[in-house]
Formats: sequence, structure tokens, C-alpha cells
Amino acid sequence: MKFLKNHLVTSCLLVKMPTKWRSISKIVNSSYVLVGCLAVTVGGSTALAQSSTVTSSSVEHSQPTQAIAQQFNGEALALAKRAVNSYFLPGYERVTQQAELLEGALSTLCESPSEKQLVRVRSAFQQLVLASERLAFVHFGPISENSRQERLLFWPDRRGIGRRQVQKVLQQQDNSAINADSLRQKSAALQGLTSLEYALFGGMDGAKLDMELLQSQSFRCAYAVANAQVIHRLAKTVLQGWEGDATQQGFAALLTAPSAENYYYRNQKEVLAELVGLLSSGLAEFRDRRVLPLLGKIGEEESIKLRPKKALFWRSGTTLHAMQANIEGLRHLVDLAGFETIIDDDERWIMRSIQIEFDNIERVLNSFTQSESENQQADGKLLKEKWNYVLLISRNLQRLIGEELASKLGFAVGFSPLDGD
Repeated sequence: MKFLKNHLVTSCLLVKMPTKWRSISKIVNSSYVLVGCLAVTVGGSTALAQSSTVTSSSVEHSQPTQAIAQQFNGEALALAKRAVNSYFLPGYERVTQQAELLEGALSTLCESPSEKQLVRVRSAFQQLVLASERLAFVHFGPISENSRQERLLFWPDRRGIGRRQVQKVLQQQDNSAINADSLRQKSAALQGLTSLEYALFGGMDGAKLDMELLQSQSFRCAYAVANAQVIHRLAKTVLQGWEGDATQQGFAALLTAPSAENYYYRNQKEVLAELVGLLSSGLAEFRDRRVLPLLGKIGEEESIKLRPKKALFWRSGTTLHAMQANIEGLRHLVDLAGFETIIDDDERWIMRSIQIEFDNIERVLNSFTQSESENQQADGKLLKEKWNYVLLISRNLQRLIGEELASKLGFAVGFSPLDGD
């Protein structure tokens, strides 16, 4: 902390890691962890700038700073346009392209089965997962309509509903499930990435599964093709919804042109609230729906046992890569949006702090070995420390964006739409 008179002070609190976390310091190249920052004006006699935690309730009635009030009109729209043109549209284009490639690869596999083609299919599936996970936290726009989010990714599925329904379809060889038009009318649990993963990777040992997929006129393969067709159509519809056409305005135009006539966004502040809220809730979703199912409840024991079969995409061995893609997507949106252009210069420590924490979480995720991700003879104590650190960073990132940045933009977004679910 600093003692100054009549100056704006930015104080960031770095505390030394507990001894039990020292092994993490080697991963992030630091023995300290960022707890929080505070910018305060110190006046009159010498005073101490004391750190405090900003909560969602404390910014309910906060107002934009003077700089934001002056720049809101131009810079807010520029920020939204950067996000649309460099993130949302290219992201959904990528998902659509990968879905088309997977559909084609599966059709070839069913028509001319071969082990090499099966390898191509599984690789194409994994690439589609990564493309989708970079946008998985987006819950507004065309993806939020007609249950598309659930039909693309039926998750969380704590009771295994999807698995049981897919098993039933495969056992009974329900012909209505191998036609894309009739499949899309069925339960969301029978469609999308998790059910397709089961068809391609799950339900039996590897050799037997491969044999079933490679046999002539394989029902399992036909179901996978129909599912891939549903996913491709869904992705294409979402992309078209963003782009629009001659008869209908796209969501990209709605997000970048708020007005009194715009049903979704009346002004630029609502656009900013959408984007900041997206990042805040995205981090909560990463923690609650990606990391915690893998860990279960972490106690005080020196070792933990992962629950890999509770994690998303465990059958395809894509769990860790999907987490990395999720964080990459969040960071990419932050970088492209350029929030630093609409906050005061002396408040840009927030963006620097966000970058520090993204660096840290990426380093830790990249440090996991294959044995650690599968819990095969892993060092339990180190494993616990590393996953605890991932949770800590994700919470701090959510606080920095959902509370600190939100309050500087003049509104409170220190909440998650996942809360109270």
C-alpha cells in the first residue's frame, strides 16, 4: 500500500502463496497470487488506501466515469463491431465448417468403411468440439432460440439421460433416429455433440466399438451421420441468423445498432452489459460446468481422486483440450473487444490484471499431463494444488470482469445467470 496526498492511487494486492501452493509457483513463474486491486483518491492528510472487495450489490447504482460518458456513443459501438466481425461471425463460421467436414467424413465412413477413415472421423469430431467450445458460453442471439443450445450440447447431464436414450436407440435400432428430419424432432439428449460422442467413442471396449462402426450398413454409423447432419444444419442456421439476409435483419446488425426500435438493445449501454455479462457468466460456467464435475467436492485431504467419467467429453479424450478452448475463447473476446478504449487511463489496471490472470490459468491448464488428466498414478497432492489454483483464478477473473470492470462501465454485472439454477 502507498501513502500519498491528493493523488489517485492504484493499489494491487499481491500475497505470497501458501506453502502448500509453492509447486504452483513454478508453473506460473511467480510466488505471489493476485488478490485484487483498488483505485482510490487520497486527500487531506496522509491516509492509507485500504483494499476492499467490490461486490455486485455495491455497484448497483454506480455511474460511468466522466471519460466513459464522453466516449460512450462512439467507442461502445466500435467495441461491439469488433466483437461481431472478429469473434462471433468467424467463430460460428468455423463451427459450421467443422460440422460440414464431420458430416462428409462420416458419410464416407458409412459408404466405404476403413480404419483410416474412422480415425479421420474421430479427429474431425474433436476439431468440431474445440470450435464449439470457443463459443459455448454464448447464450444470446440465434443459438438461444428453439432450444438450439440444448440440441447442440446437452450438458450438464448429471443423471445420464442422454447416455440411456442413445443406448436405447442403438439397441432397438430405431429407424426414425437415422433420418435427420425425424431425429431433430426427438429429445435434445439424442442430438448434438454428447450423443454423437457416445456413438463414436462409447458404450463398449475399443475393438468391439470399431468393429460395429466399420461393419457394412452399420446402424451406429447411420445414426452418427444423421446426428452430424442435424448439427451441421443447426450450426448453419445459427450463422445465418447472425448474418441475416435480404428478408431479415441479422443479429450482428441488431447487436451493433441499438435503437428504440431494436427489440433486443435500446442503447449502447445494454450492448456493453450483454458483452460484459457474457464474459462474467462464461467464467462461472467454465468453473461450474467444466471443472467442478471433473473434481467433485475437494476436501482437505492431501490427495484427491478425479472423476474423469463425470467430465464433459471424457469418452473422446477431449476434456482438457475443450477446457483450454473455452478459456481461449473467453480471452480472445476480451482481447478483440478492447474494453480499455472505454475506461479511463488510470483504471486500465483492470485490463492488465485480467491479462495476468488469463496468462496464469492458461499456464496451469497447459501444464497438465495426460496421466494427470486421466488420474493415472498422478501425484495427488500436486494435482489438488493445480486444480485448486484453476478454480481460484477463474473466480478472480470473474470478479475482475463482473464487478471491477462492470462498475467502471456504470452498471453491475456481478452475477451469473447460472446462479440459483
